[in-house]
Amino acid sequence: MLLDGPHDRGNTQPIDRPAAPIPRRIRVAIVDDHSTARAGIRALLDSTTDFDVCGEAASVVGAVQLVRETAPDVVLLDLTLGQASGRNILTELAGRPGAPRFVVLSVSDESVMGLACLLEGASGYVMKSEPASVVISAIRRAAKGQVHASASLRDAAARAVSQRQRGRAISLLTPREKAVFDEFARGATVREIAENLSMKIGSVCVYATRICKKLGLTSQEALVEFAKDQAHIRNAAISKGA
Repeated sequence: MLLDGPHDRGNTQPIDRPAAPIPRRIRVAIVDDHSTARAGIRALLDSTTDFDVCGEAASVVGAVQLVRETAPDVVLLDLTLGQASGRNILTELAGRPGAPRFVVLSVSDESVMGLACLLEGASGYVMKSEPASVVISAIRRAAKGQVHASASLRDAAARAVSQRQRGRAISLLTPREKAVFDEFARGATVREIAENLSMKIGSVCVYATRICKKLGLTSQEALVEFAKDQAHIRNAAISKGA
């Protein structure tokens, strides 16, 4: 017979509930060539409850070794490492399977180095002049797989990625489409392209539409701008290699 009502309340036993799991601390490696800076960062991270500093390094070689030996979740990375650049670490490690997230900590304004670092695989860019709370937030976001950057920097990175993808898509153009694209890159008008390639003006417009579709562009104006940008990038690369 089931007992109910007030007379059996005294017989109830407390229910054993499993203890809530303790959140795993975020393992952070500090890479900076100044010992005082590393000490300050370590003190900041040690003042929180969710970080575990797993090591420090002062050079590119030391940082690569540290990452391989300790497997941190996040690397707080200074860009200036003596005569070397922290960007070398991003190039070598960022984005590889099992690689940690990288948050760049730099004296340079984000407009100077921020975009390059994000494109090379950084998950965040923080200027050293920013409050300590920003550093903490950037590390936490990076550990979650998120990106810490200003809205303008994120937009610039997205545009740059789109430009890269379209740059690769140029290889999908037919020889005739590529010829029309190159004419736009030189700044030729539709009429001039028709004359230079012995085509009808209408045919040039058809080719322009096909090119836009392949490259994900929405208008002929966007095509002209993109073609000129690609020509500028190509010419800059040639000049640099000369």
